[in-house]
Amino acid sequence: LNHIPSKDLMNSAAGFNDLTGLLNFAIGSKNRFTLFGYRSFDRFSFGGETDYEYANILGSFRWNSVLGPRLSSTLIAGISLYDYQVKEVPDLREFLHLQMNSDIQYKMFKWYLSYYPRTSHNIEFGINAIEYGFEPGMLKPLGEASTVQPKTIDRERGLELAAFISDDITLTDRISVELGLRYSHFLQLGSSTVYK
Repeated sequence: LNHIPSKDLMNSAAGFNDLTGLLNFAIGSKNRFTLFGYRSFDRFSFGGETDYEYANILGSFRWNSVLGPRLSSTLIAGISLYDYQVKEVPDLREFLHLQMNSDIQYKMFKWYLSYYPRTSHNIEFGINAIEYGFEPGMLKPLGEASTVQPKTIDRERGLELAAFISDDITLTDRISVELGLRYSHFLQLGSSTVYK
């Protein structure tokens, strides 16, 4: 950025950090576990007056279990957190200094059974739940000279529940058929203001 012939870009800076990990292990011959984690933190400062920061945290747990010669079970749980922040600090206008935050949270659970009547036929059925959380925006002043009025948009939460079944049949080397049914239900959690 220091070599770009632009005053704003020459006074800018960027940084990107990522860390990820994966762990697989088995208990006996019928149970396998997988743990996954990811963390990122990125920052970009534009012209020394505007800072952008955004971070992700992801994690998941998976358990595969063999219940019989034709039946297996899979359980998956995961979480995802996204955080975004902007700071405005113009040099000659301290009355405009502000910070804005928003975030998204996602939690997931899924459990299903796989049944193999024969090698060319697979039936899966199970349940799924997802919780969503949104912090659309929170604005606040930075410093005593700032005249920015604080404002927070209502937090939103929801829960999605589902049950499903699918049938995958291989008819020939070139033709297979997959049929399925899924029922989903969405619930709003907590109170909210709805504009009509």
